[in-house]
Amino acid sequence: MQPTLGHNLLLRWWLVVVLLGISQVGCISTGSRAKWRSPVVAAPQGRFHFGHRIASPLLQQAEESYAVAHELEGDDDPACVDYYFQAAATIWPEIADQLQSEPVPTGRAYDVYHSSLTKLISAGWNFGRFDPHVGLMVQTVGGWLTIPTNYQGFPWRSEDFDFLTPVGTYKTEVIRRSYRCAGLGVPAVGVRHNQQYDAFFRGDQAFPVTVILRPRAGTDPRSFASFELSLYNPLDLPGAPVCGRQVPLEYDLSAPFAYLLQDVGRDFLTSFIQPGATASRVGLFMIEPYQRGKIPIVLIHGLLSDPFTWGNIANEIRARPELHQRYQIWGFEYPTGEPLLGSATMLRHQLQQVRAELDPTGSDCALSNVLMVGHSLGGLVTKLQITQGGDPMWFSVSKRPLQEIVTSPQIRHRLAASFYYKPSPLVTRTVFIATPHLGSPWANRPIGKLGAALAADEATTVEQHAQLIADNPGVFTKEFTRRNPTSIDLLRPSSPLLNALYDSPISPRVKMHSIIGRGYWMIGAGDSDSVVPITSAEFPGVQSQFVLKAKHTQIHQKDEAIEELLRIMRVHVREFDAECGPSLLPIHPKENAW
Repeated sequence: MQPTLGHNLLLRWWLVVVLLGISQVGCISTGSRAKWRSPVVAAPQGRFHFGHRIASPLLQQAEESYAVAHELEGDDDPACVDYYFQAAATIWPEIADQLQSEPVPTGRAYDVYHSSLTKLISAGWNFGRFDPHVGLMVQTVGGWLTIPTNYQGFPWRSEDFDFLTPVGTYKTEVIRRSYRCAGLGVPAVGVRHNQQYDAFFRGDQAFPVTVILRPRAGTDPRSFASFELSLYNPLDLPGAPVCGRQVPLEYDLSAPFAYLLQDVGRDFLTSFIQPGATASRVGLFMIEPYQRGKIPIVLIHGLLSDPFTWGNIANEIRARPELHQRYQIWGFEYPTGEPLLGSATMLRHQLQQVRAELDPTGSDCALSNVLMVGHSLGGLVTKLQITQGGDPMWFSVSKRPLQEIVTSPQIRHRLAASFYYKPSPLVTRTVFIATPHLGSPWANRPIGKLGAALAADEATTVEQHAQLIADNPGVFTKEFTRRNPTSIDLLRPSSPLLNALYDSPISPRVKMHSIIGRGYWMIGAGDSDSVVPITSAEFPGVQSQFVLKAKHTQIHQKDEAIEELLRIMRVHVREFDAECGPSLLPIHPKENAW
């Protein structure tokens, strides 16, 4: 009988022990949720004096509108939207004048503008007055106006802006640094809700936005009807043209990761123990729409982990324009309790599906130069994309050729896809981080055996496996006869399947790199990262091997490891340009015409 989550209180107690022990073999990340708070805005003051100097008439008008808006919002009155708009639009001429001589606006006038625009976005949404697809509805003395929105530099379509929220304060242990910049506008997070037809998007997509309220070029700034909301992609357009000069934008590139983390329940145990329960989340996915000419970097998590373990690295990549402009970040999520060969087969097929759907002519050279990065068990998934399957892999689990196995055509086809495969033609460089190429002693210990026993296959998989064993007595190895080998089974140094994978030929197109942890002595195994011995993490034929003192679960979060990965990414770009020619992508996409 396969145990399931919540089987009994004793099992629940043992799960805690397994987490403490198997996390030595796995990749558990801390900080499963982010704390997200609304932005702080300036307090309304109404009419006021700067010492003995009377405020300008425009600032007085804006202050009065801002104070009224604040009071109306407190009364839950949607008219607050109209007054927040009036405050921001009224003070704009002073902001524009200031920007003619100063690179970044400051002072009370800008505080009122910034706070009014911040509240305009949130109150407009809350009261149903703001639709990012259409614009902002406000009522003025001249009647109702629709303040249009325009979009600058996004890979997203205008209809992808399903929600917009100003950036407040946030805190998460997953993101170690926040990349922010002072300037003009309000930093926000745009959100796109997943659509069923999007094969390579999962859940909500969040992306950085900077919002500016200003009059259209060539119109009268004193007329409210001349204003529009401009939404900028600060990843590619860190500045905006104002009064004939380029003005830096205020932005926060890290906020989208924190926004997504606030509502994420990261249930590693369910994924490991009941893989079928998380089936809707598995597979290859993108965090932005596919962009021709950008090299995909595919990040693959390890045991008892999920793609959010890469949030910090994704944040660091995005913060470096020379890398963000050249790479598109993809991820691969898989249930770590399932047999690894099945997950690797899924990834190979989905990479080919990306090619067939998004580049059917095979003309995008970037898509033929994927950089794949795997941490721990994810490194073995990565290696299964670049190796050649065949008889050695099959005979590591069976004593008879596949064609002689008694089974259905469907199961035979599945076995052939798992054991007889070719390297993915899309992957040309890999980075193994703390990868147990020769297994880990932890998998042989009681805690590892308990973890393997807890992992439950889906009912269909169990039935298919039972049929194979019953109809082919004495054919399969002990490792395969007992059950479909779990991820922990495969991590045992004695695993015939693991050793066959180690000896599998590597695609000659692929260049490999290793990042390895040290500093923790293991009895009988020598120096290690506390889980994977150096002797297991090393792999022949790599282009570079970077060793640092780090624990297994933390190595891919270390600054030294991140810098090494970024270095490899730069090397990959240089060699890509030498092979395919420099990318035709502009450093900053041209803005939409005003």
